[in-house]
Amino acid sequence: MTFYLHYRDIPDMLEKMADDMAEEVLEVVRDDTDFTEAGQEEKWPMLEHLLVHIAENAKFYKIVLTSRKSTIFTDRLFKLMADIIAARVESRVTAHDASEVTVQKDIAVWYGSAALIGTIIAWLREDMPYTPQYLAKQITSLRAK
Repeated sequence: MTFYLHYRDIPDMLEKMADDMAEEVLEVVRDDTDFTEAGQEEKWPMLEHLLVHIAENAKFYKIVLTSRKSTIFTDRLFKLMADIIAARVESRVTAHDASEVTVQKDIAVWYGSAALIGTIIAWLREDMPYTPQYLAKQITSLRAK
């Protein structure tokens, strides 16, 4: 009975849990949305903070992101990352001449989001063999190439 005081049904509960997860992730990355450059190397502290958060909550994320039955969490995280990456791509476009941009914005967002979420899921499935800091540095190095 108590369950139905809070939720209509199980899909409603999962939807609210996914909303909570998205809000928590946003809180983790909110302060790091301004991207800076240091010499040639571009830094993305948001990525490291996100990976630390996921590592600290690895049991939860491993269940919700690697399960084939609860795609709502992966979909929600994918949308959240797509929004963050879209803002980043947009800031790059305005910082550079639009004629220098060779990849459509939506394609860059799809690719970046899918690569990031896929990497996080593989990292969780492999029981996080790398520290969040190391993984963030590796991902950042891939993006620079």
